[in-house]
This record gives sequence, structure tokens and C-alpha cells, in this order.
Amino acid sequence: MLPATKRGSVLPPRPLPFPRVVILMPVILLGLLLPDFVGQARAADPLPRQKTAQAIFDTLRTGDWRHACTMLEAFNTRYPGDKRMLYNQACLENRAGDARQALATLRRALAAGFDEMGFALRDPDLTGVADDPRLFRLDAEAANSLAALSRNRALRVRYDAWSPAAILDTAEGGGLAPTVELRWLQTGLRIRITTGKGWDDYAASGLPPWAGGAGVVVTLAIPDSTAAFDGGNTFTFAAGFEKGGPTAAQYLPGVRRWQRITEMDPKFDRDKDGRAVLTFSIPWQAVMPFHPLADQRMGINIQVRRDSTHGYAKAYLMPDPWAWAPRAARHRFVPLTFKLESLDRELFMGRVSDSISGDQPVRLRLTVVSARDGQARLTLGFQDPATHSVLPGGPHSEPVALKRGVNTLIRQVDFRGLQTGAYLVHVGLRFPDGDEATWSTSVLRFSPGWEQDLRQRIARVKEQEQPTLDRLLASISEARAAHLTRRNPGPIATTVQDLQSMLNQATATGSILPEHGPVTMVYPGPRGQDRLCTLYLTAVADSTRKAPPLLPVLVLHQAAGHEGYLIDRIARNHEHGKLTSGPDFHGRPVYVVPHAPQANMPLADEQAEARACLSWALDYLAASRALGVGIDGGAGPLLSLAMAEPGRIARILVFAGQGLDPWPGATGAALAPHLTPAPPVPVTWVAFPLETGHGGQGPAILAQLRRSGWQVTGETSVQGGLSLSQAADRMVLWVIKSPAAR
Repeated sequence: MLPATKRGSVLPPRPLPFPRVVILMPVILLGLLLPDFVGQARAADPLPRQKTAQAIFDTLRTGDWRHACTMLEAFNTRYPGDKRMLYNQACLENRAGDARQALATLRRALAAGFDEMGFALRDPDLTGVADDPRLFRLDAEAANSLAALSRNRALRVRYDAWSPAAILDTAEGGGLAPTVELRWLQTGLRIRITTGKGWDDYAASGLPPWAGGAGVVVTLAIPDSTAAFDGGNTFTFAAGFEKGGPTAAQYLPGVRRWQRITEMDPKFDRDKDGRAVLTFSIPWQAVMPFHPLADQRMGINIQVRRDSTHGYAKAYLMPDPWAWAPRAARHRFVPLTFKLESLDRELFMGRVSDSISGDQPVRLRLTVVSARDGQARLTLGFQDPATHSVLPGGPHSEPVALKRGVNTLIRQVDFRGLQTGAYLVHVGLRFPDGDEATWSTSVLRFSPGWEQDLRQRIARVKEQEQPTLDRLLASISEARAAHLTRRNPGPIATTVQDLQSMLNQATATGSILPEHGPVTMVYPGPRGQDRLCTLYLTAVADSTRKAPPLLPVLVLHQAAGHEGYLIDRIARNHEHGKLTSGPDFHGRPVYVVPHAPQANMPLADEQAEARACLSWALDYLAASRALGVGIDGGAGPLLSLAMAEPGRIARILVFAGQGLDPWPGATGAALAPHLTPAPPVPVTWVAFPLETGHGGQGPAILAQLRRSGWQVTGETSVQGGLSLSQAADRMVLWVIKSPAAR
């Protein structure tokens, strides 16, 4: 839903303050407020329409959303074409369980101009509807209109020269529209956005554009055909301001997060007329294996978005409701052509017809820009994952005749007969003048029967570890089915390699656990559901002695999606820190980090999840007790777990920040029932007053622990904010100073 009354309900859980250069937290777009829903229609029949809309939202505030839905249906019949009120109707229809009607109404909202599908994809009222593929279907008239618009707005760029300024379309019209210029450089595509008064409000934005602030989003696409105006093979970039300075990032679909890229090099200036000029780059490295030499025609869309006080007004090359929804299945664009004849230097680049090899040879297309006519020499080599040549006699070399200018060479690469795995295609070229250039790319080979072979090997692994291997195999199959032609197969190849390494490890040692380092495992949840946790096994200090018993360290947190960062920080301490264990410490720590549960889960369910992970870890690692660590909001279920399982938790460490609020509103004596009786589990408490002074129950819980007879053996107060790096560093020191769990 979009009303202002629901603003608080769509805010994500408060994240821990992570290092800004490493992790970017996605934030749901806000600012779609009530006045904007009815403002567009006030001119024709302002008072009755405004009163009717207000009555609907008043009804919603009472909780009678079914009546509000009926009122919305009547409103949208009387006042057709109100995109936001149609959106709200779709939300309530879906909430009522009528997904089919909700989809039809949302399609009406899109036809009326609703263009914030990034918000829709995050709206819980539209779960199962906002990502329905049928939303992308257009009737013939709409499709023809968009195709014509895309052709008419086509852009062409020459090498190392700014293109003519293209004026972006806006609903406002007039002379305020931003302009865009493009420059093709060796390292990337440089983009210059010039905005006049009003449209330059991103310069004052306190939020980057991917977190709801004003800014610029760019879609770079690889079209399915020359006539396409939308497609799914796209990359998304954004630029804007944060804390007074320019910022830019790329959306990483694999982890569904924005990541700043230094090479985007955002710059901000004012021209002689005082207009804002924001300049940034799309590095070719960020879209590999695609490149202008190999892909002379791409697709591009650029949108400038004003801040929420202006209803997220937009200026665009191509209207696209999903422009600010980077995880959407398809995006719209206009043709972008690179003029190869403008090149003034020798260049060499290739492309394969597909980066995954199946039953047919892979077509290799090479583009060569030569400074003169003459004889050149082409060398082709293919290496397996161990960097050994797979061609008899090594790389193949042959002479080729080049003409001055652009040349195209076509070859075939046959991977049939090779085993499953990633292979490197390496091509070298000696130009007629003696200069040399190289190009390489990866191709992932799947041999016939690869899946059946892996399933047979998985069946020979001990039953407790098979769910982890099954999950990896399923992810390979899913990724292969969703593979976009020529996309970098690296992520799939890495998963294939991980699965093969685990199977080899199991053959050698009887377990998929590595000797040391991280590994992600599947374990059964409270009702047997598959759950994920990442383990970090510390190395054995002295390989000549008998390995000490494994000591599980259960780490509970609520920083969903950042388990990898936490594990990396733990590993850095153990592998590079100068650590000295305590005199009573005997054990080999194994950090067990369950992936954070879904947001707003009841405490009882969080405890059940933690209990399931603890039981699995103790059984799997053959340990009787574990150490427990609760980071901020993760400390609530840890305290409850210590009470429920006092014999299985040796000692606990609590990091108390603003997110530690397991029993909202309870203070003083009201906390006693939740923390009584006290288990015989020593507690180390690390408080962050700067955070708890703004919220959370940290101080009240600590006071009640003492009143209830808990063994609070250590208390530390830390200045500054709580972060995962801070927690990991202190956690490792606490673990190695603790007596072993017995």
C-alpha cells in the first residue's frame, strides 16, 4: 500500500552500521505520500474527489481494509486512470486473496502511468503479483508505440568524443528537462548529465539514489534483436549524492545489493549557466564479457529522478516503470550504436556465441581494427581448470590476411569430449606492423550425464551432509536454466568447482568439511526445513599433535545477507591476528553463523531457529556444549536459548546495541518472567551506550540479569557504534580467552 499511514510498516529492520566502503544496505523507497495520490485530479473535480479519497484512507486507518477495497473499486470506476489509487486497490485485492484481480488492477495502474515498480516489488501487499511475468505483456498498440519511441531516441557514439546532447523526456515539459551526453573511452562509457533548476535536487540529497534519494539510474542492455526495446540481459548503475559528495554504484543481482565501484569516478560541477553537471563512467570491466568491439549495438536507458517531495518525478530516455527496480526481469532501452570507423588505434576483441558449452561447437567471432593492410598471425589456445592446454600439441597458430580498418574473423571452438568444468579460451594476434594483442574468455562445459554423475557421487556421502550437496547441485541446475547467453559463467563455474571439491574432500577424508576455513552448510530447521549456516573452522596450531576437540561457537545476529562479511572478519583475526589463548583454553573453535531469520519473526520462533541450529551443530561436530554469541538483536534469542538449554551452552557473550529489544515495552519487573530462572551460564556483556541511549532494552536487561541471579562475569562499555567488524574482533578474543566448553 502507498498511503502515508503505512509508511512505518514498510521500513526494513534497522541494520548494523557496517563499513561504508564494503557493504551497502538496500533501503525500501519511501515518500509515496497521501497528498500525491489525489493531487493530480484536483483540477477537474477537486473537492468531491479529494473527500472521497480521504474517506478511503480514514477507513483504512480503522483497519477495515475490506470496506476500503470496495470504496477503492467505486473510486476507480468514477475516476478512472488514477495510477496510485489503482495501485492501492491492487494491494487490497491481493491481501484479500484475489491475486488474479490484483494482477489485472496492477496492469491498469501501469497503463495509467504508475512507474515505481521498485516500490511494488518490496510491498508485502503485492507478494506474488508484483513480479508476475504477465506484467510485461503489452498489447500491439502499446508495443508498437514503445518500439517506435525506442528507434527514434536511438543514440550513436564515436570513440573519444562527446555525443550531441540528448534531451530527456519529462512529464513537466518546458525548458527544465535534463540532457545527457555520452563518450566512448577505452576504459568505459563516460556519461554526462546536465540538469537545470529543479532537476538538480539530487545535489542536495542526503541519500544515495539506490536508498531512495534523488539521482540517476542507467540501464545498459544486450538486446535480443535489433528490433528489441526491452530485455532481460541488462546491467544497472546509479549515481547521485550522499553526505554532500557524488557517489556511484552498480547493482549486483547475485547478492541483490548495490556496490560502489571506484572506477565509476563520479564528478560534480556547475557549468557557466549554473546548471548541475554530474559525470560518471560505466567501466567495460563491469559488463564483461560484453564490449563495444564485440557488441557494436547495445541498449541504454537513463532516468533522472527527483526526490520524494516531488513524487519521484522522472526524466528519461525511455519510460520504464522498472528502471528503479534493478531485480526486475526486464527493462526498456533505446539502441546504442558504437561507430567502429571512428577508432584511430589498433584494437582486438572477441566474443563467443555462448559462455556455456553444450552439444554443439561454440562460435567464436573476433573483431580486429588494423592500422594497415597486411599479413597477421592468429593463435588460439584452450586451457582446463588446472591451466593445462587441452589441444594436442598446444595452441594452434595460423596466418590471417587483414585489411586496414575493421576486420571480422569467424572460428569454431569444440569442447565436446571434455569433462565438466570451466575452460579458458585464449586468443593472441600479431598485427601486420608487429604489435601484439590478446583476448581471453571463460567457457563452462557440461559433459553428457553430468548431473546424474554428481547425484551418484552425492549418494555415497554420509547422509547428514547430503542436503548441503543437494542444494549446491540444485543451484547449478537453476542457474544454468536461467543463464543469459554470453553472460560470465564464473558464478556457476565456482559453484561447480565447490561441489566437486567437497565431493573430492569427502572421498579423501569421509567428510565435506575442509581442513580449515569457511564452508556453508544446510541443516534442518525447527520443522525440518532446509536452513543455511556458514561455518569457519580454525586451523590446528600444531599439526604434529593430536587435534583438540572441536568447540562450536554459535553466533546469532540479525544482519541478514552479511554472514559472509562476518565470517571473513573472524577469519582475518584467526589467520592474521597475533592471538594468544588463555591458560585454560583447550579446543579448536568452529564458528557457526546461521543465516539470519526473516525480519519481524516472533522471539519464540527465533529461539526455535537458534535451538535447531545448536542441536545440529553439537551433533554434527560431536560436541557436548557450545559457546554462544549474540550480536545486538541476536542476543534476545540467545538469552532465551541459554535458559532453555543450560546444559548445552557453556558461556555467552552479548553485544548490546539499539537493536537489542526482544520484549518491546517491558521494563523493570516486567522483564523478570522472561529472564527467570537464571541458568548457570556465565555472561560477558559488551554495551554500546551511544546506541542504547537511543533505544533498545540493553541497560534494563542487564539490570534484570543481575537481579535474577545470572552470572554476569564481565561488563565492558564501548564508545561509538556497534558494527559487525567490531563484534567479530572482540568475539574472537573472548573465545580464545574462554575455558573450553565441557
